[in-house]
Amino acid sequence: MAEGAAEQEAMEILLESNRLRFTSDDLIDKKILPRMSVSKLEEGYLSLQYSKPVVILRIIDSRKEKLRLSRQYQNRFEVITINTHPEIEMLLILKNGDYDDYCKTKSKEKPSEYCKRRYGYRKNVSVFRDSFTQEELIMAISKYDSMLGHNELSLKDLLI
Repeated sequence: MAEGAAEQEAMEILLESNRLRFTSDDLIDKKILPRMSVSKLEEGYLSLQYSKPVVILRIIDSRKEKLRLSRQYQNRFEVITINTHPEIEMLLILKNGDYDDYCKTKSKEKPSEYCKRRYGYRKNVSVFRDSFTQEELIMAISKYDSMLGHNELSLKDLLI
């Protein structure tokens, strides 16, 4: 599950370019699912029977948000969280070589606000895909991963 449109588009780019540790054949409905409530996830997907073990992979930017499954599902499904903290828009900043400039305003702006001001980026418009080639996305993910502490999983951990 991807938190928002940008996360979903990034995952789709990586999936289409065969750069992930899994393929669309490994996914429920053969696609990246949008973020949904626990009740919708449980009713729509976890209540079904699968021939293989199911892992819930969440792409989110919050380090505090936990997925709390109902008791009947807690031991049946592994939940893995890939963190894009502070926001996936940081990849746009890195791709454009503006990280130092962003850091000057970091205490005042979230990455999405910086991208809106600097590039005209809008979260509710599907422009993330148009901003990256496959290689640019992978380079930005790798660069960002090298800047992070390694106490949590990142998009880099999903790449092959």
